This record gives sequence, structure tokens and C-alpha cells, in this order.
Amino acid sequence: IGGNFQVEVPSTTPQAFQDLLREKVNDIVSRAAANGVTLGEGFYLGFEAYETQPPIAAAAGPLALQLESIHSVAGILVDAKVQEITAFSRQPLVAESGAGGEEEEKQEDRRAQRPRRGKDEDKTKPAPATEALPDLVLAPFDVKFTAEQTAFRTAFNRILETTPPVFVRLLAVTNTSPSG
Repeated sequence: IGGNFQVEVPSTTPQAFQDLLREKVNDIVSRAAANGVTLGEGFYLGFEAYETQPPIAAAAGPLALQLESIHSVAGILVDAKVQEITAFSRQPLVAESGAGGEEEEKQEDRRAQRPRRGKDEDKTKPAPATEALPDLVLAPFDVKFTAEQTAFRTAFNRILETTPPVFVRLLAVTNTSPSG
């Protein structure tokens, strides 16, 4: 199986991100009410910091991409009719601190400092790559929810098919009724 794996970071403004966030939260809240799913107190898809203020401009696009993933997972959980979505939590992205531009400059400096092969250099050595491969930037988030076994299984299988993709790196399951 071959193919490309590419995800585009949307181009958006801080205000447009905040509007999109409000729209996505309202969507999940109304769908949860219709499906009998309880949402945790202060539910805002893990973006509580942006409920009242927009992000910095450099973070708006990466945050919009992460929002799409989180909204997809929340929608799947609601559609599977889990009992409760307790919380979404996420670590701040590098772009949220404003350090993203500095890191890109450091990477460009490192590329420029790579040694170049001269005419007399040993031709058996592989040439250094002229272009660095694109970085894979992870935007991890955690979700806590309570569900019956069938709703859990349905939701988990659908999460693996989301766009943008969500990679499950850790799964912890606690049985609420440990005795048979």
C-alpha cells in the first residue's frame, strides 16, 4: 500500500479561529444534548483559554488543525452515545508560545551549517540530503469519557478513521463494575 500522508495547516486569523472554536463547541453541546451525553463542567473542547481571547496569529492555523481533530473525536463519542465526556485536555502547541518562528530559524541555520562535499572528497560517501524531510509535528490531547462497552468499541474504531488523523498513543480503560 503506497500513498501520501499530507495534512495542510489551515490559514486562518486569530478571530476566525475563535469563531470556529465557538461554532465547534456549540455543535458538540447541541449534539450531546440530543443524544443524552453529559458534558463535563466548563466543557470547551480543551481550548478554554480561547473562550474569551483569541490566540496569537502564529498559532491560529495549527490550533485550527488541532481543533478539527478534537472536534472529530468529540463528535464520534457523542454519536456513539457515550454516557459522559468528562474532559478534553491538551498541552499548548509550540506555536502558542510564539517560539515557532525562532525554532524554524534555528533549523534553517543548522541546515546552512552542514558541511558541503568538495571535488576531492571520497565519492563513496553518500551525499548529505540537500532538503530536510518535513517535520512531523504532534499535537497531543487527552480525552476522558465514560461509556458502555459497545459504545466504547464503536467510538474507538471510528476514531482510528478520522480526518485529520488521530493516532492513539495511550489507552487506559477502567472497568466501572470490576466484579462479574
